[in-house]
Amino acid sequence: MRFLSRRCADSAESTGDIISIVSRDPREFDRRNPGEHEQLDPPGRAAPVEGEAGLHESAKAAIEPRRVRWMAAFVVAVCAAVLLTAALLRPDPRGFGTHEQLGMARCGWLVRSRLPCPTCGMTTAFSHAVRGSVVSAWTSQPAGLLMALGMMAALPLALWSLVSGRPPVRVLSVVTPLRLFFLIAGLFLGGWGYKLLAGLASGAFPADGWQ
Repeated sequence: MRFLSRRCADSAESTGDIISIVSRDPREFDRRNPGEHEQLDPPGRAAPVEGEAGLHESAKAAIEPRRVRWMAAFVVAVCAAVLLTAALLRPDPRGFGTHEQLGMARCGWLVRSRLPCPTCGMTTAFSHAVRGSVVSAWTSQPAGLLMALGMMAALPLALWSLVSGRPPVRVLSVVTPLRLFFLIAGLFLGGWGYKLLAGLASGAFPADGWQ
């Protein structure tokens, strides 16, 4: 009996210790071990310097408008040069060969095969488009008309970016480089097919007097 009473007393004492530990305020453990619950940085990673993020953001904000303006200036220069050159040329009534006014040679493809090349009538279509002759531009080269209209639309957008330093985000989100590549390739192939079929149907091709 004495042994059992002693074991019961020991068990009660242990149970009381456990209850006292569980009911203790967790903040006491934080005061005893202040670094136990702190999150450590992963090894090999330096702690960020105060103000470093703000410095990077300010540098990025200073460089970004400059880059946008350079790209916008390039687009403005290309579009303006092409459209101005097309305005100075006189559209060839044949629907092709307008590029010869620039001192360029006749189309070698057309000379050898007497059939239109993939870019046949492109310069003529641009020259008609800047004058507002949409139908003549379409019959000369549909791809040339659409590309001329695209440059006319891109020119004011590029001018806005050049002045504001901000890119046309909505346009760039739709006209991605990959989509633009496939669009231009499709225009060239479609325009070439139209020019070839329309020329064969009208008798303009095979062209005579080119050999």
